[in-house]
Amino acid sequence: MIQLSVSFSAAHIAILIGIILLVTLAAELIRFVFYRRKMHFICPECKHVFKPTLLNFLGSGATNTASAGKMLTCPKCGKRSYMEPEKDRWQ
Repeated sequence: MIQLSVSFSAAHIAILIGIILLVTLAAELIRFVFYRRKMHFICPECKHVFKPTLLNFLGSGATNTASAGKMLTCPKCGKRSYMEPEKDRWQ
């Protein structure tokens, strides 16, 4: 019989958690870049057409589906409201 013993120190666990966080952040950045290329939002208050910044996008309570609306802050009027994404016509 072969007996394997695996022990993880606190440093190993911290490194593993750090790697998981970096991979998650990289995936979100990639998703943001592709999402921003194809979609824009229209403010329901002032009708300003805009593409969200990274901070606005990450703070929007973003979901896994690209078609879901988001709580975004309009860069023109500053109003935070629910907005549905619109596909860019020139794509």
